[in-house]
Amino acid sequence: MKVFVNRVDSTLGGLLAKRLLERPPAGEDEEEVVDISPIEVVGSLSADPNARAPSWVSSVVSTADRASFVAATADCDSFIFDISQDPAEASLATWTAQYYKERLEDILKPRTICCVSSVLTWASTKPADPDAEEVAPLVEDEFRRRRAHRSYRTLLDAEKTITKCGKKTDGKLFTSVICAGLVYGRGETALHSLFRRAWEMNEESLPVYGGGANYIPTIHVDDLASTVIDTVRSGSGGQYIVAVDESKHTLREIAECISKNLGPGKIHDATLEEGLLDPFSSQSEFDLLSINQQFDQGSIAEMEFEWHSAEGLIANIRKVIREFKAARHLNPLRIILHGPPAVGKTTLARFLSQHYKLPYVSVQSATEDKIKALRASAARIENGEDDLEESEVEQARFDADELAAIEQELQDSGTHDLSQTISWLREKLLSMSCLNQGYVLDGVPGDEEQLKQLMARGDEDELEEGDDEVADSDGPSPRLAPDFVILLDAPDAYLTDRVLSLPEQEVAGTRNTESEYPSRLAKWRAENTDERTVLNYFDLHEIHPMTIDVQGLSLDLVQRQLLDVAGAPRNYGPSPEEAAALEAERAAREEAEQAVREKEEAAARAIEEERAGAAQAEWSAKRDTVMREQQQALDEASLPLRTFLMRHVMPTLTQGLLEVCKTKPEDPIDFLAEYLFQNNPQID
Repeated sequence: MKVFVNRVDSTLGGLLAKRLLERPPAGEDEEEVVDISPIEVVGSLSADPNARAPSWVSSVVSTADRASFVAATADCDSFIFDISQDPAEASLATWTAQYYKERLEDILKPRTICCVSSVLTWASTKPADPDAEEVAPLVEDEFRRRRAHRSYRTLLDAEKTITKCGKKTDGKLFTSVICAGLVYGRGETALHSLFRRAWEMNEESLPVYGGGANYIPTIHVDDLASTVIDTVRSGSGGQYIVAVDESKHTLREIAECISKNLGPGKIHDATLEEGLLDPFSSQSEFDLLSINQQFDQGSIAEMEFEWHSAEGLIANIRKVIREFKAARHLNPLRIILHGPPAVGKTTLARFLSQHYKLPYVSVQSATEDKIKALRASAARIENGEDDLEESEVEQARFDADELAAIEQELQDSGTHDLSQTISWLREKLLSMSCLNQGYVLDGVPGDEEQLKQLMARGDEDELEEGDDEVADSDGPSPRLAPDFVILLDAPDAYLTDRVLSLPEQEVAGTRNTESEYPSRLAKWRAENTDERTVLNYFDLHEIHPMTIDVQGLSLDLVQRQLLDVAGAPRNYGPSPEEAAALEAERAAREEAEQAVREKEEAAARAIEEERAGAAQAEWSAKRDTVMREQQQALDEASLPLRTFLMRHVMPTLTQGLLEVCKTKPEDPIDFLAEYLFQNNPQID
């Protein structure tokens, strides 16, 4: 059996191709799987220039030329088209169905065409009884009266054409249309904007566009794939299936659930216009979030596949969040830097925090955040906010009492209790931003017992689905355990010299003064011997610390070593604003570098011109000297000849010329020659 699947680089296409290669389960009365012939899957790619087919797809078929497409898929038994994302795919699916419909007499084996469409072809469907007090959910048997969203009428026409092509075919052509609700799971599509905003934690609340009272039919991508495969393997045609799960949730309920389990925990109302401008959402995704229809399950409820998320998104939110993080490679990156005072932990921790876009965490920052949060909560009562619920009022009063106790303790002892500080630090590490992105922890406070308190498992820790029971109950919580523990170290003399060389204004108000630093360093060394170091806790639980000796290393070199250890970032990369800022910074840097290059080139040209001018002047001077010397030598060499001519030739010649002028002979030349011959001084 050979199957064509379009868009195999998409989540649904790749999943379909993979699942088709699996052997179907046996029926209820069978102990072994059904014996079926091997399946070969071929597919096409989406329009994305970076699209790549999964390794389990045997070959990629081009759909640009219809004749080539028919030739490449001539031996395919089944065709699966996802027509919900691209009008070109709907056109190809329609054309394929019509092609085989027109050639029924030539078909030697039955063909099956299954198309996955979108619930947006029902978006404008009116209730069967508009006067009813409570609107009844739609059912798939009402598909003949469905009305599409204005932007999806072409998709509706494709559904009708494909369904029609499967009729009166004498069992040679079977067509089915599966109308899918909003598809979620394995990285998200339409809900990706909400999931991304929640995970990044850059906003205090998630937006809910247009009020959020609209009901959104949904289905997990795994369950949609099961529906498609069940339909294709059944070999029955003429079906119109609405693929939705059991849930009936509004956009507000979905957004609130995502925010509480992945994000800041709050939502806020936003206009539809703001939704259209969402940089993380396409027009089709926004349209899906705007639909307002409820469906009861139809034939999908009778299918025998094992549901992955039958009760819907909200009931399975933890599982969906795990899938989202895995599909988007958003696993948290947790780094702990440890080392003696003044080794550079804080500078390097802040560098890692900025580079990897991770929360920077320290005892001081956790304490400040806790007190700030308590003050903000207590102020809600002091400010007389009248929209608080009873639970919020009680929490505000509790926070006010806790804040007063903390301030009293600080006034009495001048410091915070270490165990309390550890609890605040743990609270920070268990905050949603740290659970999502990870953290960079600047130093490990206390001893091994305090570290155990910080990293201990809690009631909130759950086994991931499919995990075995964890035997190491004394180990760190999987939600807190660091990926990398790095010890920054250097000899005491080097660290002391570094501190003593710091400017006075930099050490003022710190404990890095000449009088205090040696005792701090000695205390740290005593608490971090090989036998007592807190790093032994991590080593014991297979999180092996590594050491970087910073002596003699530049800051840039240490930073590069840390980046080599931690590896690539595990996030979305820069936001549009950050990308624009980086581009502006790059352009400014290139412009500055170009200006420096031009200045250097101009200076080099000036030096070269000056050098060339000096060389030219020197050459000219030498040339003039040589010419004078040559002329002088020539004059000296010709002096005897000139003397001879002036003494013996010129007087006679001059006299002859005068005679020529006086006589004016007919032939002056002959006359002068005769005169010179007769008056030759040698003859005389």
